Amino acid sequence: RLALGGPCEAHAVRALDGFDLDHVGAHVGQELAAVDALLVGELEDAPSAESHSLVLPGGLPCGKASPPVDIAQAAEADRGAGMEPTREIYWNIVAWWLIYPFFAVSAAVFVYAIQRRVRLWRLAGKLDRFDRLGERFRGLLSEVLGQHRLLRDPFAGISHLLIFYGFAGLTVATALIALQEWTGIHFLEGTFYLWYSLLSDTAGILGLVGLGMAFWRRGVRRPATLHTSVDDWFALGLLLVLFLLDLLARKNLPEELRQATVRGLGLSGDRRAVLALLGDVDRADVSTSWQSRWEAVAGVVNILLRENPGEEQSFKRDPQARVVVEKWKSMVNDPRREISWTTAFRLAKHFGDDSGEAILENILSWDFLDKQRGDNNRGLTVQEKELWMCQALEGLHRLRGAELRNVLVEKQTDRSLAVRGKALMLLERLDKET
Repeated sequence: RLALGGPCEAHAVRALDGFDLDHVGAHVGQELAAVDALLVGELEDAPSAESHSLVLPGGLPCGKASPPVDIAQAAEADRGAGMEPTREIYWNIVAWWLIYPFFAVSAAVFVYAIQRRVRLWRLAGKLDRFDRLGERFRGLLSEVLGQHRLLRDPFAGISHLLIFYGFAGLTVATALIALQEWTGIHFLEGTFYLWYSLLSDTAGILGLVGLGMAFWRRGVRRPATLHTSVDDWFALGLLLVLFLLDLLARKNLPEELRQATVRGLGLSGDRRAVLALLGDVDRADVSTSWQSRWEAVAGVVNILLRENPGEEQSFKRDPQARVVVEKWKSMVNDPRREISWTTAFRLAKHFGDDSGEAILENILSWDFLDKQRGDNNRGLTVQEKELWMCQALEGLHRLRGAELRNVLVEKQTDRSLAVRGKALMLLERLDKET
């Protein structure tokens, strides 16, 4: 969705520089909406791709005088322009308005339960609740805030204390977010926000530790004096979900935003984006996912294809394309398999280069794919395996032509419907070619 140039440029390069979501300004959503509104006019007035330049490492200039994107400098300029740590309200929350009806139902149940309790209290005689105010206040501090009575059993008391203060901390954090949202006064930014974020995350961790102790006490220690019912487990489970959601709700946002931005740059058709995309492929950041690096390689191909539509020899005449091919040849043996496999496929399909032919041959084996590990050392999904195998077939078809017929005939009976369909399509293409 983001294009390089004009008001869009800073957002695009900032995303590609691996920014943290806590450091991108108070109104990311509104900013991106404004970028969307500007994009149509921006692209209509943009210079043609021929006026763009690409300077790859090694000093190989191509094209005309427009400068390439320098991600680090642009990101530094953003920081110098007053970007402060903050957070976007309701970011990554779908149908946020449902919070309010759910809260109304919860509040109604709570009020009803309190009313029943009040009726029970009123059965007793009247007492003076306002005598000995100092003693009563000290009791409040000791029993409620200090959990004095519960601490007679140290393990149970500490567990309850951690849950209590963890919950209280998250309640205050949520109240501050609500105050900012309802008043429109943005005070959760800068140093104050950093302390807010640290303390709210600490409260969530304390609550999880306390819940872990509670689960251990009821499920493992099981003291004879403790009666555990289904309701107890249900209550603990609800608290666990609450604390986990608070800590994990934003876990994948930076990578998701990175993928969307990389995809947008690839679709922009702007030559200046090539260097940024190749730089994203080269990132050593282990948190960057397979999908993001795959999108970066595919984006470079898309930009080059836009200027060389349907012409097999045009890539060979394109100086930028020749530089990219040489760079990708060095990536075929990259230890990151998503880069190695993708460059092998792209080199074969779009440039007729056989540097990664052996890799594509290996990918045709389900046994080989079943042994591969993806993000977070997990196995590849069925869809990922099908994607790689279909790409391997297409790349080998480009390299071998009719010599691949026996393989394609065999793949017509493959266990995957997607692979069978790809094999059939390539066989039909071979028949037309011959």
